Amino acid sequence: MNTKKSNPGQALSENILNLSQNLKPCRLHLPRLFFILAISLMLNSTQFSPADASEQKSITSSQQKLILLDFESDKQLDELGWKCGTIYERSQEYAVSGRYSLKMEMYPRVTWPGFSKIVKTSWAGYDNLSFDIFNPAPDSIQISYRIDDRRNNPPYADRVNGRFLLKPGPNTIRLNLKELKTSDGKRHLDLSKICSFLLFLHQPQKKVTLYLDDLILTKPGPVKRVTDQDHAPGTKRN
Repeated sequence: MNTKKSNPGQALSENILNLSQNLKPCRLHLPRLFFILAISLMLNSTQFSPADASEQKSITSSQQKLILLDFESDKQLDELGWKCGTIYERSQEYAVSGRYSLKMEMYPRVTWPGFSKIVKTSWAGYDNLSFDIFNPAPDSIQISYRIDDRRNNPPYADRVNGRFLLKPGPNTIRLNLKELKTSDGKRHLDLSKICSFLLFLHQPQKKVTLYLDDLILTKPGPVKRVTDQDHAPGTKRN
């Protein structure tokens, strides 16, 4: 036996069609016709399928974060600023999400080896920048960060500079974008004009290897943090 799921709005619409064909032009029937029509429109407008609900949930979720880099594609390497004394490659080790992370090898006898991201997307409307770094060494490593909202290498005082300590193993870093000020303390960053983000070491004495993953912008909401990092003014870099 075949079964067919009924649709109340469709059934009422068919009733209205039949009623309109059988009714004689008479003013006494109009209120009843309008009442049935109103109920039919209301039922049709409130119906949606489970697929519609899933799609809406997906759209809402995607608006809560913007993935800047997750290294799941080779093309993302084109967004990096290649620096002397640093070798990048995608790696299947220590990935936080997906299959890949970015392996960074930073060598001694170089003043500022590290990671540089060319930013082409506005950060306006987002509150936090988060990323994960795995430190495979047995010792903690101090690493600096820098964020520019002006091109052509702005002076130290007119950009954001900071540093944090990476403990051995996994580290999740979260920066509150609305609290970031230039090093002279005179202004907040213009999040609609961010042009570069850097992570770097200062004159390492030996080769340092780190794994970076999930560079993400997020909006307010609960975020699980692996470690809390204390931020301090960064080492001055010209």
